[in-house]
Amino acid sequence: MRETKLKAYFPMLNVENVMGLFSEELARIDKNTTRYMMHEMQEEIDQQKAEIEQQKAEIEQQKAENEQQRVEIQKLRDALALANIKI
Repeated sequence: MRETKLKAYFPMLNVENVMGLFSEELARIDKNTTRYMMHEMQEEIDQQKAEIEQQKAEIEQQKAENEQQRVEIQKLRDALALANIKI
């Protein structure tokens, strides 16, 4: 009888050991997945920052062009005013 109980008990120990190993492996995989996702997110953030900087540069260029056009329009208005031509 005791031998039967021991035979039933040992496979349970193996199952517990296997489940423990399985749990450890899942935790390791989860940790690696988290690191990978963080790395991917950081790359995306870096790319978005670069795009924002490019857009800021384009906006500044457009502002400079707008200012140049405003000055040109004012010069043309002044020239028209001198020639007594009303807009």
